[in-house]
Amino acid sequence: MGLGAQALCNLGNALSSAGRFVDAIAEWRRAPAEHPELGMASGNLGDGLTTYAHFVYDPGHTVVILQQSRHWFAQAIYRGGAGDGATYPEALARFRARLSQVAKWLRENGADDEYALKSYPLGRSKREQAYRKWALQRHLFVNPLNDLVTESVAAQDVLMLPPHRVHGAGITLLAFYNQLKEEYAYARWCLFEGTTAKGLHVADRKVGLAFNADYALYSIALEQVKTAYRCAYSLFDKIAYLINDYWKLGIPERGVSFRTVWLEPKEVKDTPRRVREPPAGRENLPLRGLYWLSKDLFDESLADVAEQTPKNSTSCATTWSTSC
Repeated sequence: MGLGAQALCNLGNALSSAGRFVDAIAEWRRAPAEHPELGMASGNLGDGLTTYAHFVYDPGHTVVILQQSRHWFAQAIYRGGAGDGATYPEALARFRARLSQVAKWLRENGADDEYALKSYPLGRSKREQAYRKWALQRHLFVNPLNDLVTESVAAQDVLMLPPHRVHGAGITLLAFYNQLKEEYAYARWCLFEGTTAKGLHVADRKVGLAFNADYALYSIALEQVKTAYRCAYSLFDKIAYLINDYWKLGIPERGVSFRTVWLEPKEVKDTPRRVREPPAGRENLPLRGLYWLSKDLFDESLADVAEQTPKNSTSCATTWSTSC
């Protein structure tokens, strides 16, 4: 097995165990592209897609994801059975069992035949079409299908909150989610505008700037990119608000942030804060993934790297693996 493909497989496995299975799928996709004969990469991808399908509540999306999963399990069994030198018999047995489960589910739900994705117009103007193509290629639509494909069917922000109950007065989760999604769409548009800008923006004309000899660049396009960053970054605190409200963590609203929602208040000054215990329940990989994303952003031990688990943080990952 090529070292590059092996590294991608291992990175995908680490991301998956941390709950970031969408990121893991991206790495597992790269491994077969580099080493097509590698059965383990295909099998891991099938496993990751099956896990993803478990968390998607739209039945149409579930079918598409599981059909892709079925394809990659079949590839893993074929490649591994041909003797790629890296797929162990135990792994092959697991892939065969998972393939059988996925095929049975598809058959029982009338989705045995390969699902053909429909094509849709990408917009009324050339500008809108360019924007949607740009976002599709970068997997930026709030749509599970865009995590897998870049066809026009995925060029819509269709992901919604699943059915839920809300008790008490105040802003509803639906209203809050609508605002969160709209701000994300605005950040995405600003990033598109800023990174694809050509020539001088009309708003830059007749803007006199002082000569400072610092070689700094100034433009509306750069400000749009910075606006996109600030707006996207602020979404994490809004997600923390949803976590605090939905799981009833009891953090005062003014104290909620994506940095602190995972941690208990300090009991003694100058001592580490303990990881907050979420309500007990079934495993929630997406919640775990959000926790590890917060580690990437705020953990001082990860200041120079990302997507790396600190040696002393195993208990944190385990704690936030259960919820909902």
